[in-house]
Formats: sequence, structure tokens, C-alpha cells
Amino acid sequence: DGVAGEADFVYICQCYPYTHTKLLARVETLQKTPSFSHILRVETLCQTIAGHSAPLLTITDFSASPEELRNRKAVVVTARVHPGETNASWMIQGVIDALLADTPIARELCTWIVFKIIPSLNPDGVILGNYRCGLSGEDLNRSWADPSVAKHPTIACAKALLKSLADEERLLLFCDLHGHSRKKSTFMYGVDRPKAGLGRLSERVFPMLLSQLTPHFSFNSCSFKVLRSKETTGRVVVARQMGLLNSFTLEASFCGPDGPTGEGGVETHYSNTDLINLGESFVQALHRFANPLREGYNSALSDLEALLPSGAKDGEASDEDAEPPEEAPPQRRSAVSTTASRRKSGAASGTGQAASAPGTKVKYDLKPKRKHTAAGKK
Repeated sequence: DGVAGEADFVYICQCYPYTHTKLLARVETLQKTPSFSHILRVETLCQTIAGHSAPLLTITDFSASPEELRNRKAVVVTARVHPGETNASWMIQGVIDALLADTPIARELCTWIVFKIIPSLNPDGVILGNYRCGLSGEDLNRSWADPSVAKHPTIACAKALLKSLADEERLLLFCDLHGHSRKKSTFMYGVDRPKAGLGRLSERVFPMLLSQLTPHFSFNSCSFKVLRSKETTGRVVVARQMGLLNSFTLEASFCGPDGPTGEGGVETHYSNTDLINLGESFVQALHRFANPLREGYNSALSDLEALLPSGAKDGEASDEDAEPPEEAPPQRRSAVSTTASRRKSGAASGTGQAASAPGTKVKYDLKPKRKHTAAGKK
């Protein structure tokens, strides 16, 4: 009768589900497709802590000579380091499908570039249903500075891959795909470069190109400033440790575009088709970005120079303005406020210690307090 019974379960998702089983099934299907045999290779990046495979896809035109393949620039795209951000999986599906499509753009890109694609950096977290952490209980996107092979195997192996490409001077661009729970639209985080001299604004060319290809991407929402709390993320570590100019995080909102984009001037929620199309637009932007003729690149750079002339104040928000700082545990705040209150009252009454001056270290009392019940101590 269409009515849920007592034994039925209803699951509420923040975004369209994308399981690890679905990913492996898609990769296997692609691997078995005869028409992809000359442009696709699938291998295992590593085994996770739980023993699950993290697939690595290499997409390029393998009909070229070994020497030509070794000299091609490389683009590395990763996703799903945060398991709950399933929109990243839909976007990277769009990237893969667009690269494997029989189109002029895909064919040219595969003769220019070797694509290394890691669709899931956190299979354990996805399988367990975690929102942000892996099996080690840590946020893997805060372990890039010094990843442990034992605790963060996918990050350690992904970083080793990126470093080997950077050492060979082949790494052109790195992008880690995410979902964003607070801001609307789709946008990028990058790493700022000096505003003067050669290369000024170069790190903003790719985001500008992407904004010109889809109304779902907002260049004005992009940020290139880095706060200390983000220094161990993938994009920042790759940019700073490997000297990569084009190192990004691509964020798609869990909501939708910032303003109406469809017919009738109505604001909409992103569909999984929208997210797949964003992946396709990413590939189109790469085609303009990497084209040897440089027409699209130079045009976007001219637009940026007009938008942000030398010496003008940027005024952009930092990459954390939309994310409130993590609050200290209630017990810790309570201990600090209690200690400060005692010192202040002691100073006011002339007894005890004076209130601490700025910069003075405050002692934290982190010992758990015993609870008492009517029956006695527990």
C-alpha cells in the first residue's frame, strides 16, 4: 500500500550516497570496457588499515612511445578524503567519464597529459560510515605534512606519488575534491603567491577558467589565503613542500549555487547530475589551461589583471571565514574560566595570586570530576 511498515528503515542523507562498493563496481566496469584499453590503466595505490584497496586510475594515450609518456606533464586529482562528502565522488565520476569520452577535448588532453586519479583517499572511513575521519580516528586531510604509512597509508602513498612527479618536474596541477557544508556554490581554495613580479595571479588562472565554463562555479567565493590551521592539508603541503603553483581544493556545496541558475530564476539544490557536470566542466577548464597555444590561459590571466590590478587590495576572505573555529571541550573552558575567576577575585581582595598578564601560561585542570549520587560516590 506504499506505507512504511514497522520493520522498514528510512535513512536520511546529507548528500547523494556513493558507497565504496559502487566505486569498485564502476572501476571494474571501466577496466573491462574494450574501447578504454588504450587510455586507461587501473592499479592499487595501497591497502588501507582495514585491508581495503584504494584504486589508482591512470588515464592517458598509451599508444605513444615510452619516452613521450615519460615526458608528459601530469595532473593528479583525488577525492573523498572526508567520507561524508559524497558530492566529491560524484564530481570525480564526472572527471573520469569526461576523460574517457570519445570527444576532441578528451583525445587532445590524453595526448598532452598523464592523469593520475585517486577516487577515494579514505575507503575505510567510507565503509564505516564516518563523516570526517579514517579508521585511525584522525582527519586524513590534516596528516599531509608527515603522514604515517601505518596510520595514513593512502595519504603517504598519494604524497609519494605527487613528490615523484614533482621531482621529475612533470607535476602540472593537483586538486583534491571536497564538499562544503556552510557555503553555497562551488569554489576553490588555493595558495597565494606574492602579488608583485613575474607570475602574479598565476595561481588564480585555473579557477577563473572554470568560472567561465559553468554558472555553478563562483570565482568570487574562491580564496587563496591560508591560515595556520590549514597548513597540513593536502593543497597547502603540496604547494609549499613541492613548490607547485597550481595546488587546489575544489569544494561543492551540500546545498546548491549561490543564486538562481536555472530556468525561471529559481534557486535549486545540486543534483547528482549537476555534480557530475561540474566534473566535466573541470576537464574542459583543464583543456583550456593546458592547451599549448595558451590562448585560454592568457585570456584568463588578462581578465584577472583587469579584475585585480597590481597594488590593489584584494579584500578576499580567508579560507576559514565560513568555518567557525573548533570550540574547546566544555570541561577545559570551565577550568580556564574558573582559574581566571579565582585569580581575578584573589587580586581584587588582596589575597591569592593576581590575575595573569597577557601571555602568561595558564594551568589547565583536565582531571575528570567525580560525580556524586544519592547512593554515594560513583
